[in-house]
Amino acid sequence: MLPQGLGTDGNGWIGTCGQGAGRSWTSELQPAFTATIDDPDYQPDDDGVYDPPVPLRATFAWVALDGTKIGEQHVDGYARDWFRAWTPSGQFEEGQTYAWHVRASDETGPGPWSPWCEFTVDVTSPKTPPTVTSKEFPADQAWHDVVGVTGTFTFAAGDDPDVVRFRYELDGQTGTVPAAPPRSPSRPPAVASTPSRSMRSTGPATAAPPSPTTSGCPPERRRGGRPAGSSGPGRRRRPSTR
Repeated sequence: MLPQGLGTDGNGWIGTCGQGAGRSWTSELQPAFTATIDDPDYQPDDDGVYDPPVPLRATFAWVALDGTKIGEQHVDGYARDWFRAWTPSGQFEEGQTYAWHVRASDETGPGPWSPWCEFTVDVTSPKTPPTVTSKEFPADQAWHDVVGVTGTFTFAAGDDPDVVRFRYELDGQTGTVPAAPPRSPSRPPAVASTPSRSMRSTGPATAAPPSPTTSGCPPERRRGGRPAGSSGPGRRRRPSTR
């Protein structure tokens, strides 16, 4: 029953689990911790039917980086569910690094703890508003009926050193692109897309800063830029909590 798919959720973007230079970040003072948990006892019968579901309890625990315990939460669900722990206010501070882990329990007892997932709180946004430009799909609030034509979207945020990566959503697809280093002669980041339907350019984009404790190492996921013609991120379902 080792938990999988561990992530730190802040403002809808889920950072992967890591430590040191591979740690995640969050722009939320009340992040959520997520995991999926399976149980080897949950196997199909001779007809391939999974019944009945196996109830599980996930125990999330989080600490300061020096090991001081901060909080704990139990989340009830079933095997193969997606579990999420919602943290209370007042437990995390800007610029500080923390860690959490999780384990599952069934009727036979608890399983092993997952690896520690470190994250840094960074709620300070970049000072320079990012922009998205496209020759094929300009931000003119108009519909462009060019289905099948490939367009290029270019991202920029001036020479703001606090911007290291853009996240975008375009035509139902999401992705990330690294920002060009400040005052770099390299070409600005861009993505190409061939729309399957008419698009309307709306812009502008948004971007997020690197964690102040990772020496500018880009996080796995961030709040980020939306190219023209995009919409907000989707949400995953929330399991019951107790």
